Amino acid sequence: MFIPAVDLGQTVTAGQTIGQLIEPARPDLPARALASPQAGTVVCLRAIARSDDGDCLLQVAPALPLDSLASLY
Repeated sequence: MFIPAVDLGQTVTAGQTIGQLIEPARPDLPARALASPQAGTVVCLRAIARSDDGDCLLQVAPALPLDSLASLY
């Protein structure tokens, strides 16, 4: 189960804790903290819900200047 520690639209830094994964069927196991791989803005966020391997939990849009984005598209 994914428990988010950030809000939609929130700015995050690389390495910041963005949520936890817990295994409800295994309360003896500690929660596993998840860190953001990059700085940016949370643009997609899964609600507290059961999750499986490979599920999208959240998306962080990179913190790039607006003029640099134009060259990407």
